[in-house]
Amino acid sequence: MKICEENLKTLIETLSSQLPPLDSTADIPIIDKIVPVRIYTPWSQSIWLPVEFDGKDKLWGFADQGDRRSAEWGYFTLSEFVKMGDLKETRTSLHVVADTEFTPAPFDKTYGDFLTLHQWISVEEQLLGTEFEALIRPTVSQKWTQYGNHRLMGKTVTHVRYMDKEECDHMGWESRPLVIVFNDGSFVFPSRDDEGNDAGALFGQGSDGDWTFPVIGLNMK
Repeated sequence: MKICEENLKTLIETLSSQLPPLDSTADIPIIDKIVPVRIYTPWSQSIWLPVEFDGKDKLWGFADQGDRRSAEWGYFTLSEFVKMGDLKETRTSLHVVADTEFTPAPFDKTYGDFLTLHQWISVEEQLLGTEFEALIRPTVSQKWTQYGNHRLMGKTVTHVRYMDKEECDHMGWESRPLVIVFNDGSFVFPSRDDEGNDAGALFGQGSDGDWTFPVIGLNMK
């Protein structure tokens, strides 16, 4: 289906029925995320593999615009694709295409088939797990960076506060950390460790030097 103004309403309905909401697959490993739709450009080797949709315009998924070394997970929008088609219309009469009859498959299978089709990576490399392994199985730091981008990118800080005693009691903590609250109601706070054994201090840096946001006692006002 061409991504253009006249098809947009139908396409939104179709994508809404095929893709889960934004943030709903964050806990699913990358290689296991199901890709139900393939978006591509007939005039190039660009491909987008969305796995989430906000039901209106914004998608989240994997984008490879012809250079697999810069391919990445992130957000893209239907409105961007409409504009791309409008620009191409004057030269080639081609639009960006959403293959809504694409057979759903896990990301590693979908992207692996695409790379092999365009001979960007050999079957042997896939079997041996060299470059292909690096693309679909990120390192620990890449994995958590992607997770952080998915959870935090685009949010706006509305205010900060300290965790109250009731919240600390719920966590089983004996001290109170700073809480950063975002515009969608979500929030983050530091912990002593990744097991959540107690509150943690938060450090930062700016043009005026180092910042420290300490933990405070449960009964401190």
